[in-house]
Amino acid sequence: MLITLLGWDDPLTKLTAIGTAVFFLTLHVKFSPMKCPFEQRLQLFSLAVIFINVLVAAVPMSNSYGNIISIGIITLDAGIMVIVSGEAIRPLYRYVKGKCQRRRHMQLD
Repeated sequence: MLITLLGWDDPLTKLTAIGTAVFFLTLHVKFSPMKCPFEQRLQLFSLAVIFINVLVAAVPMSNSYGNIISIGIITLDAGIMVIVSGEAIRPLYRYVKGKCQRRRHMQLD
């Protein structure tokens, strides 16, 4: 919200965005709010990627590293999307697998 209102050129906005990302990442590591270990790791990974995205946007870099950094950020973001999609598809996979196993078991009897 601050970036939208104040723009990314303001040093206070950069400091606040980085500080907020670090704060939430630190709180998540300290208190481990998720009950499921997978969800805990996924949330931690997501917060780390958000922190890296903010850090890359805040710190000025040479143009020679631009493509490498962009590919890295896109890979991290895509990784989160793949993990979340896989987790959403997993119950469907288990259901279909269970149906197939029951059908095979009934055919053997």
